[in-house]
Amino acid sequence: MVKRLPVLFAIIIIQTALAMMAGFFLLDKTRAGKIMPGVVCAGVPLGGLSPGAAEKKLESNFGSPGSDKLVLKVGGQQWEIPMQEIGAAYGCREAVQEAYAAGHAASLARRASAYLAHRNSARVIPLRLIFDREALNKHLERISREFSRQPQNARLLFSEGEKELVPARDGREIDLAETTANILKLQAGMEFQVDLAWNTVSPRVKDGDLAGLDDVLAKYLIFVGDYPLESLELKAALLDGELVKPGEVFSFKGVFSGAAEGAGLAGGKVGDWDRLATTLYGAALYAGLEIVERHHHTGPVDYAPVGLDASTGEGQRDLKFKNNLDRPVYLVASVWSEEGLLEVEIIGQRKDGIRYDLKTEVNTVSPETVVKNNSLLQPGESLLVSQGYQGYRVKVYRVWLTGGNSVKNEVISEDYYPPEPSIIEIGP
Repeated sequence: MVKRLPVLFAIIIIQTALAMMAGFFLLDKTRAGKIMPGVVCAGVPLGGLSPGAAEKKLESNFGSPGSDKLVLKVGGQQWEIPMQEIGAAYGCREAVQEAYAAGHAASLARRASAYLAHRNSARVIPLRLIFDREALNKHLERISREFSRQPQNARLLFSEGEKELVPARDGREIDLAETTANILKLQAGMEFQVDLAWNTVSPRVKDGDLAGLDDVLAKYLIFVGDYPLESLELKAALLDGELVKPGEVFSFKGVFSGAAEGAGLAGGKVGDWDRLATTLYGAALYAGLEIVERHHHTGPVDYAPVGLDASTGEGQRDLKFKNNLDRPVYLVASVWSEEGLLEVEIIGQRKDGIRYDLKTEVNTVSPETVVKNNSLLQPGESLLVSQGYQGYRVKVYRVWLTGGNSVKNEVISEDYYPPEPSIIEIGP
């Protein structure tokens, strides 16, 4: 008899559980299509209501937040956005769907367990705010433009032989993703205030990066004469202050023209870019930097000797050089309006005592003369239609100097500038 007690006890437990499940099953059937008892949304009881009735009850209790304002705060600043401008509304339908699922989405056993767990306590469902995301994003982007600040690189200023350090300054930008996520957490019963999430943006050039840069490694000037200087000055200002760290490759288009797009100076005259690229190229040669990419023009230009020009205005052409030194170099670009000069200096730290000079070998290529018949001319009459010009084959060497003596000749480039033929028309 004693041995049968555990078996009888187990049978009683199973029968009791089955009876309870059967009872809950009957109870569950009577509540089909209705929210389970004990479910509360934003303080409003929804138990026993159909989803449609529950939605109407929430709408009548909360109305619309359209007359309120969303307040965004950061530091001592704040912005107010009218709720109606961002399509703010209480998500009554979404809340009711969640409330109904609280008692109907699981298996019978789980529903029974949930019912028992919450029969003496409320199951709380939040009533969240929903927004017109496109309208909200436009307001956040506007606020981001007003709040954000570009970082300021450390800079070196030179005046009458004196050097001055302008300290770097951190920038800042709004974290749009996190700020949006915080706004979407707003619900009924909360103040419509959100702290803007933001990040610090560090400058690329910090104060310590410029320590010890006291020597002018190279200076190169070109004469621009009466060439329009206004846009050239703006573009030179963007190049001014660039730092190239050891091992870095400086890309004229990638670094410099990218900054120009941000400043609204993209495009413009090809001559602006090519004059600046040519001046930078000359300075890089005299500083002993490694030339990675450079292209010459199809013909001679009036502001640089053949073999020493740089073209960046066509297709994928770029000017690139690598800082092959073990210390950074700093670029200084200036336009001397009265003198009509464009100058680029490369500042660094001279350690090895090596200086550089350039030597060019130039061979001229005579143009051909092309003769064409023109029936409109008189017999024996001739007309010069186009005056050709000679071409060049140019080889450029970089000469390494120590104590004034040449110790190495390095071939930098071998360029060909094709001649342009003269064209003459003659009568029949």
